[in-house]
Amino acid sequence: MIPITGGEFVIEEEIGCVQGVGGGNFLVMGPDQMETFTAAQAAVEIIHEMEGIATSFPSGVVGSASKIGSKKYKFLKASTNDAFCPTLKDKNPNSLVPKGVNSVFEMIINGINESVVRRAMATGIHVICQMPGVTHISASNFGGTLGAYKFYLREILAEKPYYGR
Repeated sequence: MIPITGGEFVIEEEIGCVQGVGGGNFLVMGPDQMETFTAAQAAVEIIHEMEGIATSFPSGVVGSASKIGSKKYKFLKASTNDAFCPTLKDKNPNSLVPKGVNSVFEMIINGINESVVRRAMATGIHVICQMPGVTHISASNFGGTLGAYKFYLREILAEKPYYGR
């Protein structure tokens, strides 16, 4: 234990590392920010029960949909996906925010292999679709530039979701 001003910092003495699969993602959209976030959090709770899965952002939910690179700052590897910003939908001719949507959260799921990422995505989407306030599910494609793995939502929905322990 390492003493810190906010309590104690505890870390494992040894940790392991394995190669995995990153970049499973989908977008959760709805008219109300709190309902949309609550739905995303419900999905994260079940996804976190699954073996071999990691959601790499605080609370498991990304507060701002991401994209590869940046229009303005060439040195950035990733930036906010302005096409999914509800506050810009009336100003951005390339907006992908559906009518009535005022909140968009991104779920990014990484795992030990493609199969577990697919199942975690299916699980998250199934949970979210049962929650009030969510009107749309979509995904960021990035033109296939994100990596070797491609997760297509229509195929993902054919996966058998995990329903908890």
